[in-house]
Amino acid sequence: MIYGYGRKTVSDKGMLELKEVSIIASVANLRSLAGFIEDAANQLETEESPSANWHRHIADAVAQDISCDVVVSAPGP
Repeated sequence: MIYGYGRKTVSDKGMLELKEVSIIASVANLRSLAGFIEDAANQLETEESPSANWHRHIADAVAQDISCDVVVSAPGP
């Protein structure tokens, strides 16, 4: 599971900017999460100009359930 303490709301859909994140997971799930984040970074790095809505969901990338969805998005302008 991933937990966090909110700093402020950043979207009209309720997305929060977090000031702290806690990850409670097995070693296998931590490795899956780390691999997913590295793959997303590599994809962003190779795209010349990612669109404003570029994002990847861990649920689409790994086979095992990590108990929540993790989304990596392109940084804003």
